[in-house]
Amino acid sequence: MFKPEVAIRELPQQHGFAVAHTGSYMKVDEAFEWLSGWVAQHDGLIGPGAKILGIFYDNPDATPEAELRSKACFIPADNAPAVEPAPPVERITVPGGEYAVLLHTGPYAGLKSAYQWLYGQWLPASGRAAADSPPFEVYLNTPGEVAPQDLLTEIHMPLR
Repeated sequence: MFKPEVAIRELPQQHGFAVAHTGSYMKVDEAFEWLSGWVAQHDGLIGPGAKILGIFYDNPDATPEAELRSKACFIPADNAPAVEPAPPVERITVPGGEYAVLLHTGPYAGLKSAYQWLYGQWLPASGRAAADSPPFEVYLNTPGEVAPQDLLTEIHMPLR
């Protein structure tokens, strides 16, 4: 569930780590499990400033489910030590710039309607245009911390 309220935020470029996933967006949790296990093995990555993100490259209404591309991402804590990733973990850079941000509350399965509203209703009415880079989600909490109805997810749509 989401309130139809969008904030415009200027975000800095962010650097972190990612594990790629191809297939149903609802199964990207497999990549997150791999990534979280890798992060847990490296001291100092978790702490203030750390974020969990999901990047989603394709429109699920226009791309066959088996071809959907996404990445489970982790932005390390401020002042984290330098760590070299090992496959399947890779480095990732999330572009800085202006973003439209929509907060979704509840199970991840409800995110599709939030995206449809953001791209289908808010964007055309805003007079803005989406940038040529994928949206990403910032997970403010996780299923291990709260009940599904209390999950908080920010959708970040890049603007030009």
